[in-house]
Amino acid sequence: MKHHVFDPHPHFQEMLSALNRLILYRNLRKDPVVLKLHEAIDSFLKDRLVVGTGVSLYHQFLGMLAQKAEYSRESIVGCAWQNHLADLILEDENPFTLKAGGQSWSFLSPALQDAARNDLLALQTLYHLDRILFRQALLWDIDDEIPPGTVDQWQDFAPFPHGEESFQASLRQEMKETMQKETSWQHLLPPLAAYYRKAGTSLFGRFKAFRWAPAKNGSPLKGIFRPDLVQLEDLIGYDLAREEIISNTEKFLKGYSANNVLLYGDRGTGKSSTVKAILNAYCHSGLRLIEVSRQHLQDFPQIISFIKNYPQRFILFVDDLSFEDSELNYKDLKAVLEGGLEVRPPNVVIYATSNRRHLIKERFEERGVPRKQAGEDEVHQQDTTQEKLSLADRFGITVTFTSPDQQTYLEIVAGLARKRGLDIDPTVLKKRALKWELWQNARSGRTARQFIDYLEAELAED
Repeated sequence: MKHHVFDPHPHFQEMLSALNRLILYRNLRKDPVVLKLHEAIDSFLKDRLVVGTGVSLYHQFLGMLAQKAEYSRESIVGCAWQNHLADLILEDENPFTLKAGGQSWSFLSPALQDAARNDLLALQTLYHLDRILFRQALLWDIDDEIPPGTVDQWQDFAPFPHGEESFQASLRQEMKETMQKETSWQHLLPPLAAYYRKAGTSLFGRFKAFRWAPAKNGSPLKGIFRPDLVQLEDLIGYDLAREEIISNTEKFLKGYSANNVLLYGDRGTGKSSTVKAILNAYCHSGLRLIEVSRQHLQDFPQIISFIKNYPQRFILFVDDLSFEDSELNYKDLKAVLEGGLEVRPPNVVIYATSNRRHLIKERFEERGVPRKQAGEDEVHQQDTTQEKLSLADRFGITVTFTSPDQQTYLEIVAGLARKRGLDIDPTVLKKRALKWELWQNARSGRTARQFIDYLEAELAED
């Protein structure tokens, strides 16, 4: 092996010691990039780097860093390795990050605080990996043949310039810059705890919207990378209905008693958009949304068990909820809304949308009209009817969205046109909006938005 101006052994031994000292953040040792770093350092210290082995390990490590950095949804702070390690720290789920997420760090037990300080000092050692020494140690057999600076500029990796940032990019950036500037990471405990309390950890720190999709492998919660970014100010009309839902959500976020909500009304009136806009308005206050399909209603106990101990507040969102009279899984929803053995935890509410006020299809014979074929009718038919109708009643709040009249429809069109900055004569806009309504044979907020989408593209082409 070639002679090194600086002996890398003490530095690498310090790196491995730091990894072994981790108490709370030990999950970081399972990360593929960290594993590759460990493999490379361990191979060097045990003198297993035959010709070409170090080159392979170095470039595998560098390639993994490049992929992480170039596909990041945020700006890189420090070099690619430092940015990746900081990401792991911000997203790790352990007793310290979870408890800090729910309360001030000063209320955490002294033992937990000491363990966190120990880990932060060890992680700071890893953070300051000497990449020049690392390069020299692994590329010992070809180091003299490589032009200086061609493969060690880890700080030059950068994400796509036009990529969509994660919803907490600025908060994460600020914390990572604090980590980079801090000379002793034992002082990071209060600001890091405050970060976890505000941003969350793991999946709930990376995403605000999720889809419940149970699978054999992996988490049943799938983060949605590009959720609908509709804002409350984008929704015109139904202000009173929306205020009731906003008020309920704000009480929920403050820890007060909050109701489950049924948003009922005609197609295209903005029921689903309202729920999505509320998420976008309050995601930085700890609100998260989990979309649950009708076929997974029986999973509600599992979903609640999965999220009940997290400090975030969750809306379980069921879109377009309705049942055929032969379906029985509405009983799973009833048990969660009210009457199940396990009480719904205080960090969970259910918001559902439906075009059907009573949610379950009802037949005329259930209203007392006799069936033609004898023997088919139930003796206690009224009990069955009442059971079906009681599902909607178990939502504490029902908010109605009805199709707008023509004047309201035109106001929605005009408001959307203003927000999009469309340069069109108001008289022409009104005339074309009414014509679009006739073509679509529908009048709703959705119809208005589709018309504005069409008009905006047309004007852009002209």
